[in-house]
Amino acid sequence: MKIWISLFLLLAPLAASAELVSEKRCGWLAGTTTTAHSFMDPDGSWNVSRIVVMDEEDGRVAEEHFVRLRGEYGYSCACLQVMVDHQADEIAEVEAVFGLPLKNCLEDRRLARMVPHI
Repeated sequence: MKIWISLFLLLAPLAASAELVSEKRCGWLAGTTTTAHSFMDPDGSWNVSRIVVMDEEDGRVAEEHFVRLRGEYGYSCACLQVMVDHQADEIAEVEAVFGLPLKNCLEDRRLARMVPHI
């Protein structure tokens, strides 16, 4: 019994730590022009924990590719370079944002039915 408890205490921190995987994902980015709240791609809907931007221009979506729904909030089509925590189904960190014309997402059958409504 002591061996199992010791083994559990030794391995528990390893199981609890998230394994982050770097991926490029494309889909609908919902939020404001500078702050993302959620991201939807063919694999589903993701929560966005934090966005890391390298400079002032990085991470911004061009105004002509942003659909305003109310005030500053809306959505755009974008590819993201992200760190994904698959255990939590969460984008832990967005390293880069590449805005795309809305047409790219609207013409992708997997994404066209997922247009955000905030």
